[in-house]
Formats: sequence, C-alpha cells, structure tokens
Amino acid sequence: MTAGAEAPAAPRLRPLGVGELLDAAIKVCLAHAGTLMKAVLVVIVPVQILSAIILASTVDDPAFLDVTTTESGTEDADAAFWAGQFVTTLLTGASFLLATGACFRAIAEGWLGRRPDWRESLRFAARRALPLLWISILSVLGVLLGTIALIIPGIFLFVRWVVAYPVLFVEDERGGGALARSSQLVKGRWWQTFLLLVVGFTLAGVLQFVASFGFGLLAFANDSLAFLILITTLGTLLSTALTTPFQAAIVVLLYFDLRVRKEGFDLELLASRLGGGDGSAAAPAGAAPFVPDEVPEEVRRQAPFWPPPPGWRPPGEEPPG
Repeated sequence: MTAGAEAPAAPRLRPLGVGELLDAAIKVCLAHAGTLMKAVLVVIVPVQILSAIILASTVDDPAFLDVTTTESGTEDADAAFWAGQFVTTLLTGASFLLATGACFRAIAEGWLGRRPDWRESLRFAARRALPLLWISILSVLGVLLGTIALIIPGIFLFVRWVVAYPVLFVEDERGGGALARSSQLVKGRWWQTFLLLVVGFTLAGVLQFVASFGFGLLAFANDSLAFLILITTLGTLLSTALTTPFQAAIVVLLYFDLRVRKEGFDLELLASRLGGGDGSAAAPAGAAPFVPDEVPEEVRRQAPFWPPPPGWRPPGEEPPG
C-alpha cells in the first residue's frame, strides 16, 4: 500500500426488519440444515437414550405417564420416578445449552458465507460451557424473580437479556457483564425485539407441536410402555433438531442487527472475533454486495436475505480479481 493511501472500509451490514430477520433465520437454517442437525443430534441423542433408560427403569405402568389419569403407584415408585426426572432434566438442560451454543457458532459462520463445521462448532461451545451455564443460571433466576413480581418484570428482563449468549460467544463477556451488555444493546429496541421473539418463538412452538403431535398419534398403535417411551423419545429428538437451530438463528441474527444499528458492526470484525472455521468464503475488507443486474431465483434463495450481506457470493462463485 502506498504512503498516505487509506485502507478500504470494512463491509457494513444493513439493519433488517422483523420479517427480514425471520426470513434470514429460516434461510440460513435451510442452507446449513445438515450441519446444524448434526451439531444438535450428536449432543441430544445420547442424553435422550439415557433419559429413556432411566424412565423405563423407574416406571412399570404406561398409565403412570398418562396425564389424564389420577392413578399413582407406591410412594417408592413415585420417589424413584421423580428422582429420575430430576436427573434427566439436568442432563437435558445441559445438552440443550451445548447444542444451542454450537448452533450459535455454526449459524454465525454460515451467515458470514463460510462453511460451518459441526465438530468445530461443538468444540467452540464446549470451551465456553461453564460461562454459558453461569449466564443461564443468572438469567433464569432474574426472570423467575421478575415473574414472581407480577409477571411483567420477568418478561421485560427476558427480552433485555435475550442476546446474552451471542455476547458471550462474540465478545467474550461473561456472567453479569454479558447480561448488562445484552441489556445495553436491546435498550431502545425492546418492543421490536419483543415482537420478533413472539413471532419467531411462536413459529418454533407450532413446529415443535406438529412434530410431537405426529409422533403422539402413533402411541395409539400400541399401548406397551416400551413403545410409548420410544415414540416420546423420537418425538423429542425430531422437535429439538428442528426448533433449536431456528431459535438460535433468531437470537444470533437479532444480536447482529442490534450491533449494526448501534455500532456499525461489520463482517470483518465478526470473522476475527469468531475465529477458526473455514474462512475461505469470508468477506474481504471493502467487499461489495453480490448484486448483479439479473439474479436467478435459485441464487436468491441461497442468500440469507436479499440484497445479501457485503462480500456474500453464491457457492462456487469466484470473487472478482
């Protein structure tokens, strides 16, 4: 570079509306569905198998699992069941956090135009497992206390703290610092964030219900305990694999959008903060958006949104020399 020449400006992202964020979340999940499902299932499947074994060993009557009946077993059987449920709840929560963290990383990489790897994403999340757990404990306690105080404070805090996980992954802020940083980013955008979460999580809830309900119908085909546990486990696996990446994508893209609006966040900085992965497709400094005059519909569908982020190019498209 010649003396006095200025470095090219880093590419900038544009703010997105609620509909655009949801569309981007869906597209990035579809574009990297295989990677995201692997990241989720590798963590969730062993825990669900263990949960099924614990359930089978603590319940001997299918009626015990039927919420429409008031029948109950002996006190010892009840105690064993609830002890097993406590253990499986802890394991399920821990696996969900790890899977969600891996999805955060993979989605961010995919959104940058990189090729995310599920193994690296899991390693990235595992290295931050304890801070992830600590943020979860603090936020759950805060939201719980706020909910006890007439519900509305709990909803307010949940929305203000919703991007604490991406703050941990991108900025390495931990504990209360991550919650404070999330609150700072959401401030002034609370209602828009609330609307996005309501719409996005409602869509995820509908998807989860359809998946679980479909497997639930199969329970009528056989009334044995083993079959009921199998159907319940498969339904949980499917619904989790479908909804976890989508919910993570909503939160990650919301975090990026808030930083774009408030701080002019750029792709180059994000790439350096995330590190690792296959950066062959990362946007170089000064890269322009890929917006040719005529774009086939199949190319548009590959982008996270349209116009696409600066530096994004269709798979196989070489950057300009």
